[in-house]
Amino acid sequence: MASFEGQRKEDENDTILKVPPRAFKRNGYAMLNKRPCHLIHAVSSRTGKHGFVKYQFTGLDLFALGKIEAIFRGEEVEAPIVTKKECLVVNRQGDTFLLRDDMEVEYQWTLKGNEKTAELESQLCSLYDGGKEPVFVTLTFALGKFILSAVYQDEF
Repeated sequence: MASFEGQRKEDENDTILKVPPRAFKRNGYAMLNKRPCHLIHAVSSRTGKHGFVKYQFTGLDLFALGKIEAIFRGEEVEAPIVTKKECLVVNRQGDTFLLRDDMEVEYQWTLKGNEKTAELESQLCSLYDGGKEPVFVTLTFALGKFILSAVYQDEF
């Protein structure tokens, strides 16, 4: 399996919660096939003759391209803690960007050129190389990893 995520400079304890499947809604996050996913479809069926309700989830993998589907019965489903941080692009050295959030924590993003982030990476390079500062990025964190999810420039 290919690795598409960045590396954190600090060690944080990300957790996974156990949640009943009826609590999940569209645009939430769930672990489908042991991968953190953004839910795009969540449907429940009526109880069957054995007394279980079936829940069908469809989600987009956070760190790789792909749609994942999973069906759960009444058991609890794992939900990753997903956070987003706005970071300022501080410096660039070759293919590596140094990013800093508002708490002065630094992250490094190295250009990967994969399908999931290629468009955002090219936008990041053109904005930063254009000389107009500041350039900001949004990082999405889950399971101790992060991925580039947005690039923008704040006009003053």
